Amino acid sequence: MKRYVNPDDGLLGKNLNKNDWNQASAPNACVHAFIGKLDNGAIATYQTLPWNHRGWHSASGSKGSANDTHVSFEICEDGLADKAYFRSVFNESVELCVYLCKMFNLDPMKDGVIIGHYEGARRGIASNHADPGHWFVRPDRAMPKAA
Repeated sequence: MKRYVNPDDGLLGKNLNKNDWNQASAPNACVHAFIGKLDNGAIATYQTLPWNHRGWHSASGSKGSANDTHVSFEICEDGLADKAYFRSVFNESVELCVYLCKMFNLDPMKDGVIIGHYEGARRGIASNHADPGHWFVRPDRAMPKAA
């Protein structure tokens, strides 16, 4: 997570490459939170914007922008080969979604409430990015479907 979030609070670890998003040269993006590994290997969520603040995370599509309607978070990727890491960040993301749905009184089973960036692109409310679909489509990591 130190790749994206800085300064180091004693838990994140030092970003020796100095390529975090907390600088003028960072991508023109700002998500509400990051989920990833702390310096000690534990998985955590770091909130970077107030939940009710408009982020800049989806860009726009032909039908508008998820920036105006959705809370966003990044799941920090590893080399996409560590199943234990995937399970940990996936479970953390589920817990965050539960928390946010309770906070905003949203039904997580309702179509369009929880979407990936790639789904936002298909809906016309985000630019065309694969995440997190490129990671979740693997047979051993499929995103659970609603019952």
